[in-house]
Amino acid sequence: MNLNDQEFEIYKQAVEQGSADSCFNLGSMYANRGSDFYHEAIMWYRTAANQGHIQAQRVLKEIKKNKDKPAPWYKRNWLSGLLSKLFN
Repeated sequence: MNLNDQEFEIYKQAVEQGSADSCFNLGSMYANRGSDFYHEAIMWYRTAANQGHIQAQRVLKEIKKNKDKPAPWYKRNWLSGLLSKLFN
């Protein structure tokens, strides 16, 4: 999902309402922005997972399963590809 900065800010504000879906969506948006935003994506997936969000839990499980792979395993759009594989 390609969003401009203004659209992205609107989604970030929705998270302030605290819903797990909003947290998951924000994590997905960070993941799609590339490896520079990897840690932000993980943070929001964890927030959603801690609220019981099943898809966020599945994403984190896959990430944990692949954590021992060499460093750039996530830099080649792995996280974006994972999301496509799991939810499309």
